[in-house]
Amino acid sequence: MAKEALLHAKKINYLEGEAYAQRTLGVCHLVLEQYRYAVPELENAKQLFLQSQNFKAASSCYRHIGNVYTQTAIYDKAKETYERAIDYALKAGNERYVTYAKVNLGLVEYLLGNYANAIAVLTQTLDIIERYDDKLALAEVCFNIGNNYLQLNNLEKAQEFLSKSLILSEELEYLKGVSQTYTILGSLYFKKGDKENALKYMHEGLASALELNEKRIISDTYKSLAEVYKSTGNFEKAIECFELYDETRKKLQFHDNTTLVDSFKGELDVEKSAREVVEVKNVELEYAYELIKKKIKTLPIA
Repeated sequence: MAKEALLHAKKINYLEGEAYAQRTLGVCHLVLEQYRYAVPELENAKQLFLQSQNFKAASSCYRHIGNVYTQTAIYDKAKETYERAIDYALKAGNERYVTYAKVNLGLVEYLLGNYANAIAVLTQTLDIIERYDDKLALAEVCFNIGNNYLQLNNLEKAQEFLSKSLILSEELEYLKGVSQTYTILGSLYFKKGDKENALKYMHEGLASALELNEKRIISDTYKSLAEVYKSTGNFEKAIECFELYDETRKKLQFHDNTTLVDSFKGELDVEKSAREVVEVKNVELEYAYELIKKKIKTLPIA
């Protein structure tokens, strides 16, 4: 449908419709992890929205492009892109778009190891998300805040936010949220020295992650379990978990490398398209200049 809409919009020279169709195609490619195709569609849509000063839609394009960079672990570019998304959402006066771009930015700050910055950005979104009654977003934000507090060894605040995230995820039957929160709660109990609860929560998280085939959670949980078993002196289980972690990590690295190459190819396609446009414009200008010179020669001398 989006491809048909794009073709029709181009046929009737309807730029706004063309932009929305390309954004939809870009998001579809993003969801399917086809980053090579997602980037050009989103970049083209973004440029068209900026031309028409549709800053709200341009902000959403920046946010989706930021998601591509996040998924391909190009975190500096992701941060820069999310900040642009926030800027244009502010220009559009759209509080919701500002908020969700900040949620994305908070995640990238965490991935960059800027835990205090992540907490500061994410905390700004809490009241607004609660006002919109978006419980799924609230579960994710509470999880991320809790995880950042855990990295800073503020175990009391970490448990407060992780517990809230777990309650919301279970209420929504959001299994990924349940899985990741159980795993991080296991790490929290391990830091507290409660190895029994650490193993209990990690295994709960692992079971859900395996059911969902959430490879990143599976990998992280096996690594955490290996550390806990090692600390208890159960070296056989520690080695078993570490081998499973290593196996899953290698599969993830292969997948990440593939998607990263696709993302770079997408950026090259965008640059190539931009160069081609410039080259066409230059040819048009040269042709116009030649026509002007010929016209001048035919003009009567005063």
